[in-house]
Amino acid sequence: MANAKLIVPATFVLLAFYFGTWRLRQMFWLSQWLMLEANLYMKPWPSAHPFFSMIARLEWHAPDRPAVVPPLHEFNASDFDASKAYDIAKGNTEVLVVRGLFDDAPSRSWGNEEFVRKYGRTKMVINNGTGANSMSHRHQEFYKIVDSNLQTLDESIHRGDSVVSYGIDEIFTQNPELADEVDVDRLGRGNHRQACRQLGMLYGRARAGQAGGLMYHNAISSNYLMQVSGYKLVRLVSNAYSLYFFPVSGGEFDSGFIASAKWDDLEELPTLDVVLGPGDVLLFPPWLWHSTKTVDPPSIQPIPTGQTDRHANLSIGITCRFPTPTAAVKNDLMLSLFRTVGGKHGIPSGSSKWARFVPLYSQFLDYVNEVRGTMPPWDDTNDCWSSKRTACRKQGVNQ
Repeated sequence: MANAKLIVPATFVLLAFYFGTWRLRQMFWLSQWLMLEANLYMKPWPSAHPFFSMIARLEWHAPDRPAVVPPLHEFNASDFDASKAYDIAKGNTEVLVVRGLFDDAPSRSWGNEEFVRKYGRTKMVINNGTGANSMSHRHQEFYKIVDSNLQTLDESIHRGDSVVSYGIDEIFTQNPELADEVDVDRLGRGNHRQACRQLGMLYGRARAGQAGGLMYHNAISSNYLMQVSGYKLVRLVSNAYSLYFFPVSGGEFDSGFIASAKWDDLEELPTLDVVLGPGDVLLFPPWLWHSTKTVDPPSIQPIPTGQTDRHANLSIGITCRFPTPTAAVKNDLMLSLFRTVGGKHGIPSGSSKWARFVPLYSQFLDYVNEVRGTMPPWDDTNDCWSSKRTACRKQGVNQ
């Protein structure tokens, strides 16, 4: 009789779940995926993947599935008012692009022969594309991560090879004077030490399509992407569709996820495409899925001031990531929760081991640091969030 009394409430819960909102169902299935298949806390269960694929197909055809596209606000440098622009972007939860803001920044000349000669020995991690001509691939199949240096990368690009840097954080920690040349002050959020929790460079082949860019991934941080040379198409997809990306851990010191879904399976998702040219900057919020590829200029363009013919072969971008913990939790509770529990993931080395199992602990620390104005800068070698290769290795996190 007692069991019979449970049938009614259990049935009600089941019906409430299946007839609830599409977003609630997505949160539920995403949480199951992250526990079982994301390689965060245990080895994946391969037998579970067909089940999640079936669920994703069913949910894609659900009548209540929304067509969500990230909102975009666009400005020219001449009418850019930092305080008003960020208000419009609603506290780093929407997308903002400013055209020409860095047209005459000191970093405009990066990539010339003198730059490569001076900084060519800087070590970096690069993606050596193995499937550059195929759009039907997974992230892990497309890239072979190898150690290299800037000069080798530059030479490969000018030979026409399919290579792109995985993010040259070390060029700034080894050569701090370069951080001043980024001229982050133009963004209206202070200098690079105040504004950037991570500072990195993307160095790839121009007009190489996907082979010159990065496949779908996201991060727990907000991100500025400043284009120095070449033209880059950034494709942005709402994190409402995270289940379809089948997110997996990209690495112990990465703060976000990479997509394990095949590229073709993501083609139907609603996207926001933004083409960045030299001098443009894009701001996008936490957890937004994004991929990049290097494309031809929209029309015949003169060589930008401070650049040479060799820049026509280069796509150079600068990334400035900064934590917005409130926006991260607001934008995606599931991704925020699962990415920061059970691993190091940017928690300062002085924290107790048990802190790694406290939900949203790292976001709480970021929130406190944000309020107190004590956020670690990009060159803090005690903070795994900042200088990844240096700081994370100090904490015992292997690449």
